[in-house]
Amino acid sequence: MFKTPSKAFQQKINKFDVVKILVIFLILSLGIYQRYRLLDESGGDLPVIRRAVTDILDKKNPYEITVGTFRKDKPYVGTGSGLDHGYAYMPTLLYIYTPLYLIHQHFHIPLQRIWKSVTILAELAVSAYFIKKLYNNDFDILVATLIVWLFNPYIMARNSYTYTDPIGIFFMLIALDKLGKSDIKAGVYFALSVSFKAFPLILLPLFLYKARKKLKFIASGFMTAFIIGIPFMNSMRDFSMFFKGSFLVHSDREVQGRPFIGSVVYLLKLKVYTSLSTKVLIYIATFSGWIYTIISYLRKKEINIYHVSLTCFTLFFVFTPVFTRTYILWLIPIYMLSIYQRFKSKKVYFYIFLSIFYIFFYVYLRAWDQGFTLTNGLLTI
Repeated sequence: MFKTPSKAFQQKINKFDVVKILVIFLILSLGIYQRYRLLDESGGDLPVIRRAVTDILDKKNPYEITVGTFRKDKPYVGTGSGLDHGYAYMPTLLYIYTPLYLIHQHFHIPLQRIWKSVTILAELAVSAYFIKKLYNNDFDILVATLIVWLFNPYIMARNSYTYTDPIGIFFMLIALDKLGKSDIKAGVYFALSVSFKAFPLILLPLFLYKARKKLKFIASGFMTAFIIGIPFMNSMRDFSMFFKGSFLVHSDREVQGRPFIGSVVYLLKLKVYTSLSTKVLIYIATFSGWIYTIISYLRKKEINIYHVSLTCFTLFFVFTPVFTRTYILWLIPIYMLSIYQRFKSKKVYFYIFLSIFYIFFYVYLRAWDQGFTLTNGLLTI
């Protein structure tokens, strides 16, 4: 017969849990307060998204502007938008923002505030994901991951809060978690993540490799994407604009932000970037992770989903000629989960690598005032 735990032991456990819950509550509260301070910051994408939402309400195709602003031969001609770029992702975010826009109009709540509430909820959802994964096993690691996630290098270095990336990041993490457990759910969540930003596509071979029933994964992902695109299937022209504006415009980009290779090229004053080399780098960035995953599979190498995901994201960030500040948000949870898997028995290394990561990106973003511009073959600031 097992003896029931003594009351004193139970009280000790309960007190410890209370302390842990209070620590988590404090971190979450401070993280929310940090964002509350920046709620009125609008950011450059606000007018772009607002125009796309009003186009939907006016029964117009928002991707008309997107394709027009990305056109190379006659840029901006015929858009009449006054915008330097259009909304260039699948419309899932617009579906969320449209009813919130109507609430903004009716109740006069500042638009940036009501839209940012969605991002805050997504960041809390990612935090809940970490809590579920780490609370019972490594509470100290959980505290570190929550601090790095909620006080990430971007928000601390830039004192800015204008991103929506955590929504897609949350669905990507759930998709990875369901991988090998429920192929249908993994496919749905993967498609939802891609519908906010296309980053998770670099992990597609990993999902296909790890899915037990690959056809179920593919079918569920395809059906999710199909449902998202239904409003743009009224005509071939509408669908063509939707597909071009959501995906194809990204294959024809110039150097943007401060890509890592660009930083080296800038310091050495090299003439590397041309329209051809930029396009080649985009394809290398996109598909190098695919090649790595396929090689790992052919070598019958044991694949850890977080290690492979980190390698794929790292390859993408090394080669991409387009690197905006918020890109690092996608790397943060993958990096933390990967080094946790690798060093959970030697926690000191986890903290060392996490500190190096945070300091590097904090300094990189802090020094980043303006992105690169290509002038006569040379990168300038």
